[in-house]
Amino acid sequence: MNIIRTITCLALLLAAISATAQDKPSIKWGKPTQEELTMTTYEPNPEAEAVILHKETTARVDYVGDDFKLRTTVKCRIKVLKAQGKDWANGTILYRYNSGNPKGREILESLKAASFNLVDGKVVKTQMNKEMIFHEDISKTTRRTKFTVPQVTEGSIIEYEYTTLNDYFYLVDDWEAQESIPVKFTYYNFIAPEYFKFNLVETGLHHLGSAHKQNRMTLSMRGGTMQCNCGDYNYYGYNLPELRKEPFCFNPRNYGQKVAAELRTVEIPGSTYKNFATTWSDIDKTLMESDDLGKMLNKNYLKDQMPAIPADATTEEKIATIYKSLKAKVKWNKDYALFASEKASTILKNGSGKNSDINILLIGMLRDAGLNAYPVVLRTRDEGLLPFASPTIQALSTFVVAVKDGEKMFYLDGSAEDGYINVIPSLLLAEKARIIYDEKHADWLDISKVTNASTIAYINASLQPDGTITGTRSEKLGGLSAMGLRTHFKLAKDSTEFIKDIEKEDNMEITSFTHEGMTDYAPSLKVNYGFTAQCESAGDLIYVKPLIDNLMSTSPFTSDTREMPIEMPSVATTQVTCKIDLPEGVTIEEQPKNLMFKNPDGSLSFKFICSPTPGGITTTCTMSVGKTLFAPADYEQVKAFFDEVVKAASEIIVLKKTAQ
Repeated sequence: MNIIRTITCLALLLAAISATAQDKPSIKWGKPTQEELTMTTYEPNPEAEAVILHKETTARVDYVGDDFKLRTTVKCRIKVLKAQGKDWANGTILYRYNSGNPKGREILESLKAASFNLVDGKVVKTQMNKEMIFHEDISKTTRRTKFTVPQVTEGSIIEYEYTTLNDYFYLVDDWEAQESIPVKFTYYNFIAPEYFKFNLVETGLHHLGSAHKQNRMTLSMRGGTMQCNCGDYNYYGYNLPELRKEPFCFNPRNYGQKVAAELRTVEIPGSTYKNFATTWSDIDKTLMESDDLGKMLNKNYLKDQMPAIPADATTEEKIATIYKSLKAKVKWNKDYALFASEKASTILKNGSGKNSDINILLIGMLRDAGLNAYPVVLRTRDEGLLPFASPTIQALSTFVVAVKDGEKMFYLDGSAEDGYINVIPSLLLAEKARIIYDEKHADWLDISKVTNASTIAYINASLQPDGTITGTRSEKLGGLSAMGLRTHFKLAKDSTEFIKDIEKEDNMEITSFTHEGMTDYAPSLKVNYGFTAQCESAGDLIYVKPLIDNLMSTSPFTSDTREMPIEMPSVATTQVTCKIDLPEGVTIEEQPKNLMFKNPDGSLSFKFICSPTPGGITTTCTMSVGKTLFAPADYEQVKAFFDEVVKAASEIIVLKKTAQ
């Protein structure tokens, strides 16, 4: 080997070891420095409302009492830089808690917090008392503790520390290095005895420093102690940027830097061997054998209240009839879940439930009607992509209902209150979903394109010599477009308020309004309205928008760069045709150029055609979005596409009054 290269490699290795040794800065908890107390801005991001100065998380698999458990301790110091940063005085801790099973839960062992303020040059410490801590059960298996740190204002230092003890030592929460504010330094230490084989995987858009080694640890067991080797995993993050909210991103945390620890095997010499590695087939079996899911699906809990279904009804008609009947009895409570939250009788008595509760009832009714209905389990889009290569039931959020009719598939969900068959909320349009037929048979599905958002509009208008334009607009909306308008209509105080919203959005006066299917359970709806608008004019020139209303006034993508993927709500199609009749003595002076463009893979396309017709001018515009997920590398193309759409939508027809 080349001696110079060898020396260079050794030097780099020593430098890396030295850097690792210095990665964790020293800190005295409870004693913020003068520099921290007087700090007014965070140099890497002067606009930050607050900054995490130092955060340490230690998770350790240890022997406690009579079994192995997971003890996790979190310590954090935060600097409040602006008034809005005071919200960081409010903290939340989520942990597993099952009051009916004292041997299978997580407990909050300790929690303390304090604020530090400079008052007349002296440090004033204010500790949190018990009255500022609140506990609540948010489900049968999850407890939430909320706390508020007192006397927090602009310039304050916040410190908190808590420890949890989890009976489920194999359920290690992902460690998230980033937050919605910048992080100056963060550190994660995971320790487990050599008998526990964990895989630790780092994901995210940045990179953490790390150091993994074998150490010795002491276990206190049955009145004595035992020495063993342990895996000691360390991760460091310096000056990590905040997770910014971006348009068309369900949850920035999905793309933040994090570390996941997954238990593969437990092997205690002479005692225990257990393989914790699971397959998706194992998960299928577990779900189908669950008392709170699979075992409930073959029972019709509304058998005595089944709606009448004509013998010659199509599959779609049967599904629609049953779904409407169920939704008249049980409303969605705005929560998603994978398992039943209560007994079916309780859900029916209360008249509301999670989407899982409604879907379980729905599958039972559909199967009783002779339809092939199955659960399709998935991870909601706000929780990120399903870890396909690392099967775990904890990665699943909920399920939707699929009805298989030959080669056709129909999809429904209890949360789709204003939709129809194959119209489910965008949160559920997952690229990876799994339909489970029974304990032994399942398939992977892509349901990201199941629901479309479609709009077809026709505008017929007449221009007056004074620039007044009157006409009618007829729209047919389907999929999520119909769902959205139905929801808007339902939430409006009355039809007058609903119409005023349209007038404000399109800058016109609505003179008449009718609708069809607005309150129905139907695949589409229609709206028709008459309108009057005033065009701009100057001298003998009149300026007319080709589509009269605003197709797209601003682009949602304004940043020059983007780190996160673009998550469209759904695939979508829009088609607008506008025909404007011109009065005598008015001619076309200038018209927009015809445009047709699309991105390289054709998943985004736009067409804008403006052409004179006898006695007028007609404009046709079509736009389509053909997929729901675009990579960060595609951002420049996506931004350019929408910039062009906005530019085309802002074009003007220039008309000229000629002498009579």
